[in-house]
Amino acid sequence: MAVLRQHQANQERERATLGPIWRNEDLVFASEVGGPIEATNLIRGSFARVLRTSGVPRVRFHGLRRTCATLLLAEHVNPMVVSELLAHSSIAIALDIYAHVLPDMQQDAVTAIQGALFPDADLSSNLSSDSPNKDDEEGGDVAEA
Repeated sequence: MAVLRQHQANQERERATLGPIWRNEDLVFASEVGGPIEATNLIRGSFARVLRTSGVPRVRFHGLRRTCATLLLAEHVNPMVVSELLAHSSIAIALDIYAHVLPDMQQDAVTAIQGALFPDADLSSNLSSDSPNKDDEEGGDVAEA
């Protein structure tokens, strides 16, 4: 919050300096005259300058969006939440684009259901893909709902 308060104070100084030129549109991040930041100015101006001064390798602006989604999914944020943050029209879009981040989620799901069904058991030895599935050998299901 302190950073945002400092940013607001800086904007108030700019506003006072520019007087009637300032476009008071109540934006948190505004152009030099208070209006919306134009995409081309952001990408070619501010964004490029930030990359240069921070020493971050050159990256396309849209790459930040993909990096954000990939990092969130890798941290096990629900794909629906990630999809909503990215304003996708459907979760299917996010899942199609970022499926490469999700392979370990199947193992996480197996571990979660095992933990729910057998909270006190150490099932780590049962996770090997080499161990036969008893239900398959007997040809039966565990239980039907």
